[in-house]
Amino acid sequence: MDAINDADGPMLVIRKKPAPVPDTILSRAFDQRFNRGELDAIDPDAWVTRFHWKDRIRYTIVNPEVDSVWPVETAVSDDFNPRTRTRRILIATAAAMFAIRRRLQRRRISGRNSA
Repeated sequence: MDAINDADGPMLVIRKKPAPVPDTILSRAFDQRFNRGELDAIDPDAWVTRFHWKDRIRYTIVNPEVDSVWPVETAVSDDFNPRTRTRRILIATAAAMFAIRRRLQRRRISGRNSA
C-alpha cells in the first residue's frame, strides 16, 4: 500500500498480492541489506506506515485483475493440541506424580486399616 496526494487530496494506492508468499526479489534484497547492518540505524517508526484519513478514504487498486483470494492452509489435525510440547510434558509429568502420590496414600490408609 502507498498513498499519493493529488489535486483532490490523499488517495490510498493498493497493489494486490497474487499469493500469500513474499516477493522473492524484494525479500532477498531486504535480507542482504539487513545482514550487512544497513537497517540498524532505522527508527522503528519507519517500519510502520500510518495514514490519517477524515470522513472517507479515496483509493485506487493498481492491479484489479489479480485475484487475492488465497486458500487457507490449516495445520489442525484430529490430534491437534494447542499447548506447546514442553507444557504437555509438564502436565503429563504432574499428572503422573499426583497419580503415584494417590496410590501411595491409599496404600498407607489401607495398611493402617488392616493393622
